[in-house]
Amino acid sequence: MRNRWTSLATQLNATPAQSAAAFDCLSALYGYPARAYHNLHHIEKMLDEFNLMGLFANEPLLVQLAIWFHDCVYNPKANDNEARSAEVCRALLYPFPLNPMQADVLTHLILATKHAAAPTTPDQRLMVDLDLAILGAAPEQYDAYAEAIRVEYRHMNEATFKLGRRHILQGFVARPTIYSTDAFIQKYEAPARENLLREIDRLAV
Repeated sequence: MRNRWTSLATQLNATPAQSAAAFDCLSALYGYPARAYHNLHHIEKMLDEFNLMGLFANEPLLVQLAIWFHDCVYNPKANDNEARSAEVCRALLYPFPLNPMQADVLTHLILATKHAAAPTTPDQRLMVDLDLAILGAAPEQYDAYAEAIRVEYRHMNEATFKLGRRHILQGFVARPTIYSTDAFIQKYEAPARENLLREIDRLAV
C-alpha cells in the first residue's frame, strides 16, 4: 500500500517527505486494532475497484485521494466521521500543491460517502459506488464484511445492533437503484439486492 500511495503522491507533485509523512499518519489511523472492516484492506479493495471502474472519472487523482482519506477517522459511536476525515485530509495535504478548488472537490467527495444524500457530480457518484461495491460482492465476501461490521459495533447489544443495521439496509433496498452509475448498476445491482435481503432476513431472527 505504501507504494500505491507514493505513486499517487508523486503524480500530485508531493515531495518524498510530504508523501511519507501523510502515509505514516494514514497507516496509523487505519491500523487501529478495533477496525475490523474500515481499515487499509477496505481502501485497497476500493482502489482495485477504481482501477476497473474509474476510467471515466473527471478528476481521477482526486477520487483516489478521497478513497484514501474517506474513512481515516472512524468511530462507530460517532456520526461525524466523514466531516472529521475531511478535516484530517485538509490538514495532512496542506503541504501538497493542491489548489483551493481541488481541495473543495476533495472535501465533497469524502462527505459524499456519508450516504445521507444523493451525490451531485459524476465523480461523487463514482465515489459512493466504489464505497458500496462490497454490497455486490460474492455471498461469502459479503458475509465476511457483515461479520466485520458487527465486530466494529461490538459496543451494541444484539437487539440494538440488529434494529439499527436492518434500518440502514432497508434504506438501501428502498432506493430505485442502490448504485448511482450505470457501470455499477450493471455489475453489482442484482447481487447487492440479494445480499442485502439475505442479511435483512437474518437480522429479523
